[in-house]
Amino acid sequence: MRYILYGASKYMQERVDENRIQYVDYIVDKSEELVGQKYLGKEIKQPDVLLEEKKDDIFIVITAFRQLYSIEYDLKQMGFERGKHFEWIGRMYNHYPNHSVWWKCQKSEYWKKDEDAWRKEYQNEVPHERAQLVAKMIDWTGAESVLDLGSGSEPMRQLLPKEIAYYPVDYKQLTGNTLVFDFNQKQFPDIKADIVILIGVVGYVDYEVWLIDQAVRAIKSGGQLAISFHYSTGNYNAFDFITKYRNVIQCVDYAFRTESYGIFLFKKIDG
Repeated sequence: MRYILYGASKYMQERVDENRIQYVDYIVDKSEELVGQKYLGKEIKQPDVLLEEKKDDIFIVITAFRQLYSIEYDLKQMGFERGKHFEWIGRMYNHYPNHSVWWKCQKSEYWKKDEDAWRKEYQNEVPHERAQLVAKMIDWTGAESVLDLGSGSEPMRQLLPKEIAYYPVDYKQLTGNTLVFDFNQKQFPDIKADIVILIGVVGYVDYEVWLIDQAVRAIKSGGQLAISFHYSTGNYNAFDFITKYRNVIQCVDYAFRTESYGIFLFKKIDG
């Protein structure tokens, strides 16, 4: 298998180091300024050269973000199929074990670098706004327990009916009530709840599919799962992750806070 990168911007340079580049045949980019140059010894060519390739002999790793959708469109117009001939680097991990060199994006490392700054700026704004929206979407009738995965400072707690048991989970002690489980170490509490909340988390963990699988398993029969997907955090097409559960859960509501950030509410099917 020969690998070709599509996108030679700073985004690529942050994710493709001397180790990964050795598996690359060449790079393509639309920028006339970049074509003809080299990155770590690999030539940057025009995208049209892909038409000369035998499709089943290559795998194109998209290493761009802002032009992601237009690049996908162009590749499909050339006859390439997503998943078979190309994929965005942010989705390689968990989905393409045969291309293991591209697996890990290490989102958790990027998150931890910026975590303190993020919390200082948004501690009282974004989490509370998200929690209020989720609280309005959930049907609280008959609910007795809530498992809040990635609970942070627990903005959800004050929005719950008082009689509901609340289990806040995060990777470190953020309040006196936090149940500490590190999802990036594949740690998960042995708790089942009527309501499972996974908001503002999936885009920052390395094991997205594993985490969603655990969240679905934690829902009691007839219970609900509130989950968010944030494409600008590298959580591209993360909604695809949950489609395999269509016989277990059904989407009953959704809302978009911004063009790139969606919250979905699922209900676990009885039986």
